[in-house]
Amino acid sequence: MSKDELGKFGIAPKFDGNQLPARLVNLSIKSRIYRFPWFGVGIKGEELQHFLNWIGKLRIITRAMEKRGINMEEMKTILSHLDTNFTLSMKDLNRNWVVLDSADSTRYILIKPPFFNDIAESIESMLSNDRKTTLIIVQENKTLSLNEAKRVGKELCIKIKELEDDFHMEITGGSVISYQIDVLTNESNRYITPGIFIAIILILLIHFRRISYIFLPLICLSISIVWLFGSMVLFGMKFNAMSVALIPLIMGLGVDYSVHLFYNYRAELSKGMKPLDAIKTSIKNVGTAMFLATLTTSISFLSFLNSSIPPIRNFGILCAFGIFYAFIVTVTFEAAVVYLLDKKKKKVVSSDGKKLSLEKGMRIFSSFVLKNGKFVVIFLTLITIIFLYSATKVNYSFSMEEFLPENTPAMKTLEKVSNLFPSASRMEEYILFEGDICSVRTMESIYKTIENMKDDKTIARYPDGGLKVESILSVIEDAAKSNRSIIEKFNLDSRFIPRTNKDLKNLLDYLYEREPNVKYVLHRNHGYDAALIRVHLVSEKISSEFTESVYRELTNDVISCGNVKVTVTGPISLIYTITKSLTESQLKSTFVCLFVAGLVLIVVYRKISLGSIAMTPVILSCIWIIGSIYLLNYTLNVMTVMVTSLTIGLGITYAIHAIERYKLVLQNSKDSEKVVEDTFAHIGGAIFISALTTIAGFSILVLSPMPPEQQFGIITALTIFYALVTTLLILPPLLSLYTKRLGKSERK
Repeated sequence: MSKDELGKFGIAPKFDGNQLPARLVNLSIKSRIYRFPWFGVGIKGEELQHFLNWIGKLRIITRAMEKRGINMEEMKTILSHLDTNFTLSMKDLNRNWVVLDSADSTRYILIKPPFFNDIAESIESMLSNDRKTTLIIVQENKTLSLNEAKRVGKELCIKIKELEDDFHMEITGGSVISYQIDVLTNESNRYITPGIFIAIILILLIHFRRISYIFLPLICLSISIVWLFGSMVLFGMKFNAMSVALIPLIMGLGVDYSVHLFYNYRAELSKGMKPLDAIKTSIKNVGTAMFLATLTTSISFLSFLNSSIPPIRNFGILCAFGIFYAFIVTVTFEAAVVYLLDKKKKKVVSSDGKKLSLEKGMRIFSSFVLKNGKFVVIFLTLITIIFLYSATKVNYSFSMEEFLPENTPAMKTLEKVSNLFPSASRMEEYILFEGDICSVRTMESIYKTIENMKDDKTIARYPDGGLKVESILSVIEDAAKSNRSIIEKFNLDSRFIPRTNKDLKNLLDYLYEREPNVKYVLHRNHGYDAALIRVHLVSEKISSEFTESVYRELTNDVISCGNVKVTVTGPISLIYTITKSLTESQLKSTFVCLFVAGLVLIVVYRKISLGSIAMTPVILSCIWIIGSIYLLNYTLNVMTVMVTSLTIGLGITYAIHAIERYKLVLQNSKDSEKVVEDTFAHIGGAIFISALTTIAGFSILVLSPMPPEQQFGIITALTIFYALVTTLLILPPLLSLYTKRLGKSERK
């Protein structure tokens, strides 16, 4: 019997939200007996099948039956599934009975139930096109904590391995992916952090060749990192994917302080100073530069407070604190320990006046840049134009998929599922209607909104081409098709919308008590105040273009009315709005950071020209690194979006150290070329070594299994390299020009 006909009899069993076509009791059936309405007799299913096969051979009889609307082929198809081996067991169904409206007939009729089509569509969506692969969807308990979900993921992976002896099985999903990422991350952390330490140790060992100059900076960095993570606990901040970048960032910047301190300390010792005087002079000479670098770097990181994303704001705060901790530990603890280690030594370094090869190299390099200043400026200008053009083509993206390593089995399986089962999409967007839901106008608005979706390219469809969309109207339509009396009782039109608000109210009350699915799309709290359209999306890799298409299509589909507020929401919409917010906040952060850092330097130097010179390498580096992101085929995501502020924070330190040394040298000489050469001969080596250690530290992140961390490591290493190059290439000619103009103004 069909559900339509059962509606007239007043009974229909319901099980797990599905109404069945006949009353079933706790029994097993091996053969079925059908009662013919025109004879009033019954016959076994298998006998009926044989009979129909015999009848089908008689053309006269089959033609007569077809004229009466009896489709022989369809009946054969139905009965072909019923043989003597067919067993159906239904238990505990009596408690699922639902009493319907009325019974006006006692006739039985043999008919294919309409819900067979729904079952066919569901089966179709769970089978691949080649019918060699099927899909099982397991609903996870959404109340589980992250650790509990990971434990479930681990257990599922183990269980699947046990079952693979029978046939090939793969598993994917949120909990499984989280578990596998943990495994990969734990494995990678075993060599990433030690790798950073080893890289820094090797560079410091090659240059300074003193054990104390190697391990003392690492001890200071360790203290700073301990303070930083202690601050995270005090601030109530959680360790997340972005927090992984804190260690190389603090180590890279913190070691810069040690390098500059040691470099200046050794230079003073080589002049014959005692350790106490040398360390005092070093702190005096480089302390100002280190403080300014700390201040401007902290400003650049605190510009992240302008972001609308909490993890980015927290990252900025932690970076600012980490840099401050590194500065404090360097000028206090490290300086004190260096003095204590050297105070009893009669001779710490050679004082024969020999220059280190690196210092000689920097003097030669700065002299070359000064002699070819015009060509250097032209070269930098051309490079900047190329990078500036590339920077205009950079795309923004934000997706959890970008945080997931591609080589995990679960990620590969997830991609396979998306390709093989497009109709089984689990990606949903929502259109929320809030306000006077119990209104015919609101129902018409929902209907028109769904009608507008028919030409959308991003909405999933059933195998028959129908939209994979659920709403209160789809619930009403299913109920009406199951029980035709609903149409007349609640005065429904051809769109299955009641014609009056009163009829609508009665219908919603009726469905709310009888249809479990209605609660997925309708909310009641002292009245019906919210309705939802659940939109299933096509299985497609999330990109900026896809998120924008989804959001814009659904936004354009919406038809609002009266006192109802309509909102497009869901994971994809959130990604789009967050991406847009990232773009706006990053632009604001960059301009704010540049303005404040430049203002601080102008105030400290008391000269606009000198402050502008210090900012020039940073501005060039920002343009270069954004252009490089495009050329490397990267996008600005939640990690790389911070790159401009990072460039300002990381790159400005080199310019500050160079200008502070320039000011000291300028006190003893007014010769523009000699001043610049002496400046970079002294500070160039320290800048080069500090940049090298920072680049090495961030480059280790390439070994991370997380794609954003890999990109972050590469981009940050490039940022340091660009800051080094622009500082060494653009500052010498600019400072030389500034010195000449300064000399002319003094002579006047």
